[in-house]
Amino acid sequence: MVNYTVVVDAQNREHLLLPGMTATIDFVVEQRSDVLLIPNAALQFKPPPGMIEKLRAEREKRYSQMPDSLKQKMRSHFAGGANAGFPDRQTGGDSGRNFVRIWFIDRQGNPSTTVLKPGATDGKMTGPSGSGKSTLLNLLGCLDTPNSGSYFLEGKDVSRLDQNSYAAIRNRKIGFVFQTFNLLPRTIALENVELPLFYLRNSRVQNPKKLAMEALKKVGLADRMFHEPAQLSGGEQQRVALARALVNQPSIILADEPTGNLDTKTSLDVISVFQELNNEGITIVLVTHEPDIAQYTRRIVKMRDGLIRQDYTVEIRRDAKKDLVEFKDETE
Repeated sequence: MVNYTVVVDAQNREHLLLPGMTATIDFVVEQRSDVLLIPNAALQFKPPPGMIEKLRAEREKRYSQMPDSLKQKMRSHFAGGANAGFPDRQTGGDSGRNFVRIWFIDRQGNPSTTVLKPGATDGKMTGPSGSGKSTLLNLLGCLDTPNSGSYFLEGKDVSRLDQNSYAAIRNRKIGFVFQTFNLLPRTIALENVELPLFYLRNSRVQNPKKLAMEALKKVGLADRMFHEPAQLSGGEQQRVALARALVNQPSIILADEPTGNLDTKTSLDVISVFQELNNEGITIVLVTHEPDIAQYTRRIVKMRDGLIRQDYTVEIRRDAKKDLVEFKDETE
């Protein structure tokens, strides 16, 4: 973070502003006239009752009017089959519950399928931009729904729930860690971590502050819990974000490029915390395009063009804490 010193020269003609008083100053960066003003309420769309059901009925009607040849193509894609490179649901093989399938039809009427195989104790998803990593993460995090197939979380099919149920699952069972931290700027670390506990519906947390303190201690920030984000380094801010993801004791943690904005030393520091949590039995799925970061996991899933190209176990898992010590010795 870069801090700038700004000198403000404000007019005080009537001398109403005296030394020691606080003033609010508006900085006008740009002005435009004849601009159409739209209230925020007009931008918030809530579908009227029955609209969703009507759209579904129209979709089913369009499907019934499709040529039989196109329907056959779609059915063959849904089934998988030898030509698709995956076990056929009709003839046995792996159960369909192991897959999340997303299908769409292009402008030429050709159907295509994205087959995703989730499930990892500590897995890293790697691949270039546009390979489908974020799409898979959105599906696993219940931020999006698959067009076809099922997604089982703790033995429960969560692929066909309403928005309120999705929100409850995200709040109770899934922890999110983002590349940009997403911390409240003028709020201390303890309160940032404590925030998700206030969104628990129909549940009274006995001592949210104590739970937040324990989460910060777990990521090694017991002595920094009363600092604001601007007073923390990038690695410390990411640790606060990780503590916030842990405070609800989720079933799985999803991390989207958590080291993307960090230098080498700080990245090793953050990854070492992930490894410690995983060794304690916490499931972590981490998205990255950095091959060296992926070597600190137990399993690697490589994606390209929306498909899983490789899925294998790491035979020799690197120790981030050990590499961090060696890196410090080399740089000192």
